[in-house]
Amino acid sequence: MATQTLTQRQTDASTTASVPIEALAGGTPTTPVILALDLGHCTGWALRSACGVITSGVAEFRPDRWQGGGMKFLRFRRWLTELKADAGGLDAVLYE
Repeated sequence: MATQTLTQRQTDASTTASVPIEALAGGTPTTPVILALDLGHCTGWALRSACGVITSGVAEFRPDRWQGGGMKFLRFRRWLTELKADAGGLDAVLYE
């Protein structure tokens, strides 16, 4: 006895393509700005800008000999604020 398989009818891809909500609202779709962090003694980072360019690097926030541990946090916060301003805002921050 032969087995039967049911297949779905293929539709035209152009009619089922989704339209971004921004285009429906009259705007232009933009790429979200994403910052990815690998936290540690040496913090690795990667940033995808709104135009799709990816930049990456390593930042170190080691306090001086006579400074407390809170300086590491303050330096990280200042670096993050400057990065956010340079990127024109962040849409998402991801960390490992």
